[in-house]
Amino acid sequence: YIGKNAVIGDHCLIRESSIGAGCVVGAYTEVARSILMENAKIHYSYLADSMIGPGAKIGAGLLTTNKRLDRRTIRVQLQNKTIDSQRTAFGVLIGAQAVLGSRVMTMPGTIIPEKAVILPNQVLPIKSK
Repeated sequence: YIGKNAVIGDHCLIRESSIGAGCVVGAYTEVARSILMENAKIHYSYLADSMIGPGAKIGAGLLTTNKRLDRRTIRVQLQNKTIDSQRTAFGVLIGAQAVLGSRVMTMPGTIIPEKAVILPNQVLPIKSK
């Protein structure tokens, strides 16, 4: 699905995904099995098995890691609890109006809260075992 007034840049690959109204998927971006909510912006990135909240802005070069090396199910940290997602492919959840700088890499099951500001060149690991 591609919503009203969404912009899809040159040389993008979008598969099995939903792009909300007013979103921008800039040039050279791959979006796989993901949801971008209204007015989210991303460019020159790889986003897989993930969700970007409304109004979030992603700098160039986001790389989501969506599988563990051992291919086990992915666990996420939520309110000081470790929850098994029961999924072997799970990228990142990015909250509404969060801002990520260029070249951010996320490990499987990373959750970024709404209105968070992530500086460039960060690797965001999950905190579970």
